[in-house]
Amino acid sequence: MKKRFASFLNPRTKLWLSLLWALPVCVSAQSKTNQPTTPAATPGSTNEVAAPQAKFIQPKDKTEGRDPFFPRSTYPYLRDSPLIVQTNVVAPPTVNADLKLKGISGLPPRRLAVINNHTFEAGEEAEIITTTGRMTIRCLEINENSATVQIGPERRVLRMRNY
Repeated sequence: MKKRFASFLNPRTKLWLSLLWALPVCVSAQSKTNQPTTPAATPGSTNEVAAPQAKFIQPKDKTEGRDPFFPRSTYPYLRDSPLIVQTNVVAPPTVNADLKLKGISGLPPRRLAVINNHTFEAGEEAEIITTTGRMTIRCLEINENSATVQIGPERRVLRMRNY
C-alpha cells in the first residue's frame, strides 16, 4: 500500500506546486532570451545620458509669466525696480533693557561679574532675563567697579552702585 505524496494533496495544491516547480525554468529561459544587446563599455567611457537642465527666466511683468504657487504675488517683478538710495543715515535703535551690575569678584586676570543674577566672565555670551523679556548679551570687559557689555549693536558700561 504505497501511496505517493501527491495523492494526499488536493487538486488545487497540486496545480500550485507544479506552477512553482516550473517557474524557475521559465524565468531562467526568459532571462537568457532578454540579454541586453548593448555593446560592452570600453574602459574610460560612460554610457550615461546627461539629464536636461531646467532653465528659468525671470519675468519682467505679468505678461511674461507668474508664480504658479502664488499667482497674485508681485514679488517676481520687483527685482527690476530702481534701487532706492537712502541719503540720511539713522542711528541704530537703542535696546530697551534693564541691566544691573550686582557684583564683581575675582582677581584681575580672571574677574567675574554678576549681571541680573547671571555670572559672566570677560568674553562670555549668555541669555538673561530682563523686565522686557529674554535677551542675549555679551560681557566684553570687567574692571574693578564696572563691566562693559554689548546688547545687539549697542555697548553699555554698567557701574556698581555706591552705598
